[in-house]
Formats: sequence, C-alpha cells, structure tokens
Amino acid sequence: MFDNIKLVSDEGCRRPCKIDLNPSWFNSGQGKCYKKDSFSEEEVLKDYFEATKAYVLPLIKQRKNIKEKLLNGEEVRGWTIKDCDREIAEREKQIKDAENNKKCKQYGAYNSVAIFFSSRPTENQIEIMKRRAQNFAAAKREIEKHYIWKSFELTIEGFRLVKKTSIEESEDL
Repeated sequence: MFDNIKLVSDEGCRRPCKIDLNPSWFNSGQGKCYKKDSFSEEEVLKDYFEATKAYVLPLIKQRKNIKEKLLNGEEVRGWTIKDCDREIAEREKQIKDAENNKKCKQYGAYNSVAIFFSSRPTENQIEIMKRRAQNFAAAKREIEKHYIWKSFELTIEGFRLVKKTSIEESEDL
C-alpha cells in the first residue's frame, strides 16, 4: 500500500520521514515556539529572558561552587579560579544581553513531520496518515494524564502536501 514512500534521507539513512521546519512558526532561540501570525514581541522577549535565566543561573551557581572549592585549596579537575571568573562573567553577560534585548530573533521551528513520497499519495494513504497522527497525539495526551510532568502539548494544526521539485540542467561537452 505504501510502496511509493521515499526511503533514503540526505544522510543516506533509510527513513520515510523527518522532523521538519514549519513555515507558520518560529523559535525564539531558547526552544519556545510561536505562531508567526499571532505573537506578542513583548511576550517573546520576556519568555526569552526568563528561559535564559533558567538555563544560565544554575551554571553560574556551579561555577561559583567550583571557585569556592578552589579558593579553599581543593583541586577541581580542569578548572582554575581564572576559568571560573571568565565563565561567570560570560554567563552574567548572557543574562544582561537577554534582559536588554529589544528585538526578538526568529529561528526555524522544527515542529512538523515530513513524510517523503516518490509520487503523490492516494486519498486512502492520506486518510490513513491523518488518522494515525491524530491517534498518536491522543495517545500521548492519555498517557501523560498519569504523569506528574508534561513534556509538551502535542496539537495537530493541520496537514499539507508539499511538492518539491529539482531542476537538472545538462550541457553537452
């Protein structure tokens, strides 16, 4: 039934699909994604600053702990007081830069799944893929009801068929 699936990726691996860019979304640079047509730049900048702090503050704390051990005469493999001071300064600058950032950056958001075919899938194949995607999202929500943590809300926004073509030019020599 699915004998028209293209199986070889650019890396030479046999895979019928990959995580792909979603043209309707962007990533702020700290992993959170936003819909391009309905985001608040103020919210993105605030989220970016908070995410940067959440990532960087534990690193600063760790470097300060290492520095304290070094100052107390303990050896910490691979570290010097100078290394700690440099790292702490770089991380503090990272937080300050995030706080002073006035323009949100937009990086690609890899929150789509691309399935490769050598020819257009039939309507039956399309319906099977849609049903399987919906079932997968529903199963994930059901499973996570039993967990304390939640990874992310898996929402299917829609489906689209993208046709990619390449042009090959040749010249007689």
